[in-house]
Amino acid sequence: RMLNRAGDQLPFAAALALTRTVEQVKLEERQEMRRVFRNPIPYTLNSLYIKPATKSRLEARCWVKNDAGKGTPATKYLLPEVYGGARNVKRFEALMRARGYMSANEYVVPAEGAQLDAFGNLNRGQLQKILSQLQASFDPLQRETATSRKRKARRRTRGGRYFIGGAPGRGQHLARGVWERLTTGFGSGVRPVLLFVRQPRYVPRFKFFEVAQRVVNDQLPYQAKLAVEYALRTAR
Repeated sequence: RMLNRAGDQLPFAAALALTRTVEQVKLEERQEMRRVFRNPIPYTLNSLYIKPATKSRLEARCWVKNDAGKGTPATKYLLPEVYGGARNVKRFEALMRARGYMSANEYVVPAEGAQLDAFGNLNRGQLQKILSQLQASFDPLQRETATSRKRKARRRTRGGRYFIGGAPGRGQHLARGVWERLTTGFGSGVRPVLLFVRQPRYVPRFKFFEVAQRVVNDQLPYQAKLAVEYALRTAR
């Protein structure tokens, strides 16, 4: 009876119900991110967008953004968590490959000496220092030179010297990766910072579609009722 009374207002009510349902989907997906990921960064939590329904296009959409300006699009690292499969190449891995430090089938994982931020990601400062010392920095002006190395030596900077292990030379007996040479008052030693491994593969753990379907089943009938009532109240 309500649908019959709605008449010309029905497309408006349907679009409103679909859009409000998808808004609830987005809220629940953010909660799911907090549940399955350890301390997700705000960039990840804000990586979903909504495309509202209209009277002429009765479809509302919630999905992962594919644009990121200078950063990494969320689709690159979130969709493997949704569908499973192989991890994509990161920017610093591409640089390390381009400089010949890594082969095309090697990927990086943090090791004992890696500094992680509050969200579990590699510390940008340490990463830049590694890239600078290995002459693989994004910015050529940040690459370490022979002069800057001598200047640091004169300052007697201790520790923090990075090199590639598992390559011909002094570190060939070490596992493949980036190692740090430490010098302290008690002596010197090395520790792994980044290890080179085969391509990591993800098992699906972000149940995006399951969460969306559950919310739609729960919310759409309720939102449809509210939308028709609103359309009847506001009809001219």
